Amino acid sequence: DTSFNGVKVFSSEASLNFQTGPNADDQIGLTSSNLQDTLNSEGINELSALSPSSATSALDVIDTAIKEINTSASQFGALANRFESNIENLSRSRENIAEAKSRISDADIAKEASALINNDIKNTIFNGHF
Repeated sequence: DTSFNGVKVFSSEASLNFQTGPNADDQIGLTSSNLQDTLNSEGINELSALSPSSATSALDVIDTAIKEINTSASQFGALANRFESNIENLSRSRENIAEAKSRISDADIAKEASALINNDIKNTIFNGHF
């Protein structure tokens, strides 16, 4: 039985929130339904193909089960896409911050180099060594 953070994902109804950024509202939520109970209520554990009518009923139950599973899979797929998108955005933000930090550092070095040259020129002029 698949579980995440102590919550059985497919056999319980739960709401999970994932913090995905620095702000309190940077969250992605997942509300899971009890897929196992849903499939059991549809009769997935009581299938029979002993007669043509029971085989037809079994196929109907299987079709319904497949639709339920596909719905859950599409919800998890959409959630995975949101996580991937969020990861890409956070990675881009990290790169942008690193680039900005580098530019600030470069500007500080250029400012200090300019001040050093300025002081050297003043010292040369002050000492009469030109």
